Amino acid sequence: SRILALWRFAARKGLVATWPEISRLAEPQIVPESWSLHEVERLIAACAKMPGVIGTVPACDWWRAFNLAALYTGERTGALLRCPYEGLRLAARVLVVPATCRKGRTKPAIYRELPDVLCDAFAAIEQPRRPRLFFWPTCDARFYAAYTRLLQLAGLPSGRRNKPQRLRRTFATWLESAGGDATKAL
Repeated sequence: SRILALWRFAARKGLVATWPEISRLAEPQIVPESWSLHEVERLIAACAKMPGVIGTVPACDWWRAFNLAALYTGERTGALLRCPYEGLRLAARVLVVPATCRKGRTKPAIYRELPDVLCDAFAAIEQPRRPRLFFWPTCDARFYAAYTRLLQLAGLPSGRRNKPQRLRRTFATWLESAGGDATKAL
């Protein structure tokens, strides 16, 4: 498949005279790994055991809000961590993730009618003077190390494929099983 992709690229650029006559190879469908409801409950319960503070917010509240936001929006980790605090309109139950925070940087995401559990989690971390909704004071490596500790507290697998991206896959899986369009939502 890589040779064919390179050959097609070279043909488009006029570097070779002939196009490949081989049909595209079938790609196996990958079944997304998502958390079960019981596992999500364990993850959210483990947030209460996270010690310390993140910035000026108790870590237990910060992790709960972050995980619930990832679960209910399906938003990428980077977008949530870059989302400005002004994007949260708690009274209106709306979260706006600007285009500049999202992959592709072309379309903002507007999440309306946020559920009570997420609004309560946001209220627990409410500090309007913060520059970002989920202010993370150190580097990404420390974020993922802390997330590994959270998963271990929950008794869940903590490998590379079990980080916040798995919550995004969980959102998509649950949405699809409820009759929604996960591709469109993501």
